[in-house]
This record gives sequence, C-alpha cells and structure tokens, in this order.
Amino acid sequence: MSKKEQVLASVALAACVLAQPAQGADLDKLKGELAKEKPGSQSERVLLNALGHESFKAGKKEDGRKYFKQVADGYRTAVQAGESALAGAANAGLAFSLESWANDELAYGADRKKAEALLLEAAQYYDKMPQSSIQKVSFHKRLLEFYKGGKEKEKADKEAALVEKLEANRRAVDACVACGRG
Repeated sequence: MSKKEQVLASVALAACVLAQPAQGADLDKLKGELAKEKPGSQSERVLLNALGHESFKAGKKEDGRKYFKQVADGYRTAVQAGESALAGAANAGLAFSLESWANDELAYGADRKKAEALLLEAAQYYDKMPQSSIQKVSFHKRLLEFYKGGKEKEKADKEAALVEKLEANRRAVDACVACGRG
C-alpha cells in the first residue's frame, strides 16, 4: 500500500469513527438524514453504519444486520472496483464496518458465531494493510481478546503469535522513524 493509500485508509477509518452520531440517536432522524445522501457516498456509509448500531441497541437486530450489510456491500463494491487511490481507504472502511457489525452482534445479539465470521472477514482486509499499521496491530489484539474470551486456546495462541510479530514490526518502524531512517 502506498503512502497515499495509507493516508486515505487512516482518513476513512477516522471519518467512520468521528461521524458516529451521539449515543441514543433517533432512528427516524438518522433515516431522514440517510434519505438526503448520495447513494454510494462515504457519508451514506457512515449513516448506514450508525443505523446498524442504533438498530441493534434498540433491539432490532435484523434491521441492524440489514444496515451493516449495506455498508459492507458498498465497501466491497469499492474494493472490487479497485481504484488505486481509493483501494486502501475502501479496504480500511470495509474492515472497520465488519468489525463494528461484529461488535454489535456480540454486544446486543449474542451471536458469537456470526461475530467470529465477521471478524475473520474483517481480518482479510486489515491484513492488506502494512505489517506495521497501527490499525492492523490493534485489530489483531482485539481478535486475540475475542478468542481468549471464548476460551479458544488454540486460536488464541495462534493469534498471540501473530500479535507478537506485528508488534515487533511496529516497534522496528518506530525505531527507524525515531533515528531518522524511516
């Protein structure tokens, strides 16, 4: 991934996180805002992600899944289009949206198998990021905690080894940057 793609990926992740509506957002208000957005736009995906989350919180799991699926499908389309400047951002957006969906499956739906499937799909897109990517390292730490929480020792051990490798790569990059060679 080029420097430009890395920056775009970071911006896409930040936009998703920062654009989340305040806790307890009104579903009807979010739907009204969604109707004003251009189909396929980043702001539409952010609102769909928010609708997915808020639907889960309101106990409307199927609605939440429908909205999260729309977000994921939108990013998948962008990833498949393969526009070079946006490929990194689309991969990051898809990884983040799948992880958000998995988090809500766990928090509100108690569907651990569905959450694991979503996390494993998200891993495919996080793994397209550079080995030293902070987002990639953080995701794999969260996946490790997921496996530990489910008492899945074999998967946790495998993930722990990967996390150790990714953290070592991250420290090496930080050391290079600190000494001026990065």
